[in-house]
Amino acid sequence: MNWFEQLTGFAETDYHSTQSQLEMEGNTLICLPNGQRYQAGRLLTPTLAQLRQQTAALPIMSAPSRLSERVGMFAIYIKTATRL
Repeated sequence: MNWFEQLTGFAETDYHSTQSQLEMEGNTLICLPNGQRYQAGRLLTPTLAQLRQQTAALPIMSAPSRLSERVGMFAIYIKTATRL
């Protein structure tokens, strides 16, 4: 069983069969076979120029920002972090 099947309760096949097993209610993804609900959102991919424009008016912080990356079992994190 792969991560998709663990989250949704069914195996992913062709596009139309997969889509028929999922529903959206507002920002909630509903997996029809197992009734699980997950909060969903939009993926935005702004350009660097757009980010600079959007953040130009923000105050400059006196301390540097910190960024970290975590790689691993992302699908399991999603299941536990966003289940409604």
